[in-house]
Amino acid sequence: MSQEDNNESSNVPRKGEDPEAPKGDTGSKPSRRDQRKSANRARHRLLSIQYDVQHYLRPLLANQRKEQEESIVIVANERCGSWYALPLEPHSSCHFKSTDGHVHLFSLKRLNLPLLKTLHQQQSSCVWIVDASNKKEMPDSFSRTIPIWAAVLNRIAERYRRDEQLLESKFSAEQLELFLPDWIIPSEERVRMDSIIEDRVEELYQSRAIVDIPGFLELMTKPLRPFWITPLQQSNQLPTPGQQATLSCLVCCNASNIRLDAKMNSRVVWMEQEQFGYTPGAADDEESWARKLTPQLFWGQHGDDTSTNTTPQQQTFSSSMTEQEVDDWIDRLVATHQARQGDTDEEEVACFDWIGNLGIAIGTRRAGRPAHCWKHFDAILNVTNTEYGEIRQQSSEDGRYCYYLQLPVQEGKRDKIELERWMPVGILFCALHASRGRRILIHCAQGRDRSVAVAMAVVQLFCNLTYPLEWNRHLLEGTVRDLVAEDASCEALPQNDNKDSDTVAGGLLGSGLPRHRADRLIDHEGRLFLLQLVREKLDKSQDEPLASKESLRVVLHLIRQDREKAEPTRSTLQKLNRFFMSDAYKKQQPS
Repeated sequence: MSQEDNNESSNVPRKGEDPEAPKGDTGSKPSRRDQRKSANRARHRLLSIQYDVQHYLRPLLANQRKEQEESIVIVANERCGSWYALPLEPHSSCHFKSTDGHVHLFSLKRLNLPLLKTLHQQQSSCVWIVDASNKKEMPDSFSRTIPIWAAVLNRIAERYRRDEQLLESKFSAEQLELFLPDWIIPSEERVRMDSIIEDRVEELYQSRAIVDIPGFLELMTKPLRPFWITPLQQSNQLPTPGQQATLSCLVCCNASNIRLDAKMNSRVVWMEQEQFGYTPGAADDEESWARKLTPQLFWGQHGDDTSTNTTPQQQTFSSSMTEQEVDDWIDRLVATHQARQGDTDEEEVACFDWIGNLGIAIGTRRAGRPAHCWKHFDAILNVTNTEYGEIRQQSSEDGRYCYYLQLPVQEGKRDKIELERWMPVGILFCALHASRGRRILIHCAQGRDRSVAVAMAVVQLFCNLTYPLEWNRHLLEGTVRDLVAEDASCEALPQNDNKDSDTVAGGLLGSGLPRHRADRLIDHEGRLFLLQLVREKLDKSQDEPLASKESLRVVLHLIRQDREKAEPTRSTLQKLNRFFMSDAYKKQQPS
């Protein structure tokens, strides 16, 4: 019997012992079963992340800085990569999903064009993208998704140059090739990936997802080229100074010190000195272990001080803490942060972005906090089921009358039909106040999902789908004129007008909307009326949809030019598709 088998058998629970009971911090090595049970607890995950940063990533980057004699620009691949990149230096982020690489996709939703801006701003034309994997030498986002992305953008840039008659070719045939980590990708898969690149270029070209082509070409002065570095493949895979002079280099760095050898037959490796179970790629799947802790909170609050001479509220994270102490520490930290968020008077201007030349901003709930919000806006559309208590006191400090409307829509999948049900009213609110030159804020909790959906609907109906966004003034003002024609009383309803107590949710008071029209627009029939009115003004047939999946994708990319955080969920995008193209949601409405 091997020594390993002896160790395993010695950990078999004795008669009468609870095999599921935690063994605690006894100082002895726990059984493999206990290691697996504990590995997903926050203590072990955070210590694993900290170990990777201190013992692998920081020394690696320090050595590279010394060799190259220049700074290294760090980009975190969200969300896992932020846990490793944040303590190193200020960084930007990107979002390449491994699942796109599984099926060799180029995501028309996640173009990652801000990464081109980061590259363009660096004299060395080289950035390090940080991510981690808990099973592989590198995540599929590095080995497959990024190589496909780089090859497609290189080729689409050449195609746009031909269309614009700028240059026949700026990149060489060799630079347009698909570059892959040969020791990771088998030859058969390489052939398959090579064969689909032109199809992906054509899909991107036909989608019109790149909305600012001149701006895109200004950023694509050098061809994109991925490189890779892992604990098993290091300096021989990095770009040379000559390559950095002629290429936009993307160094894909696996931040986790995984060692794929015969001894590592478990994903959990017990670290004797620190007494924790090390998991490669520990930051992955943060929902299962982080307890709402974020990388910003963790690295901003914990320190290297392992002293325990502090109160529980002051205690910083350390390896001496037990699993339960770490969980309690996280809960206190998150609760304190949430309380501070509600009390602090930080500048709200950082919480929203103006979209094109529309006079419309998309922002977080904080952007709509009274009374500061009225410094920036004349009308606020709240797309959440909560609101600030004093928001309906509708006058600014300078005596200006302000307009407010709440669409009571729950977050995420908890909302079934309310977003679609209230959408026509939200569209009318934005259209009415935009036609009168008022500054409008559309906000939800994070300014990423529900508020973006309403803005997309408004843009789809009333804007020219070119960059930068501009109103189709004739269509906008004509539609508003017809919508409010039945009720000339389209100024704000007085706060003490009891006649409006029977409006849906009583939420139209102070919105500036005509009471008759607003009530009629709610629900399915209002949707049909609004869309048909716009169809008539555009001379479209009754059966012709006013949007398609492709046009809504273009709208999203136009909005993202100004609001990079715009990230509506799949569920929300499905609601938008139904609103414009289907009667399916009518069947779900309450009788």
